[in-house]
Amino acid sequence: MAEEQNIKYQAQEAIYKEIIESVKALEDHRSSSSAALKNLAEAWAWVAHPGQPH
Repeated sequence: MAEEQNIKYQAQEAIYKEIIESVKALEDHRSSSSAALKNLAEAWAWVAHPGQPH
C-alpha cells in the first residue's frame, strides 16, 4: 500500500510540475496552450481524486 501511495504522489508531483510550466509558458508567450493546461488539470483531478466523477 505504501508503494501505491508513493507512485500516486510521484504522479501528482509530475502533473503539478507540468501545470506550473504550462502556466509560465502562457505568461511568457501568451500562447494558446490553454487546452493543454486544461488537460493537465483534468489529469491532476483524476490522480488526486480518482473516486470523484470528472
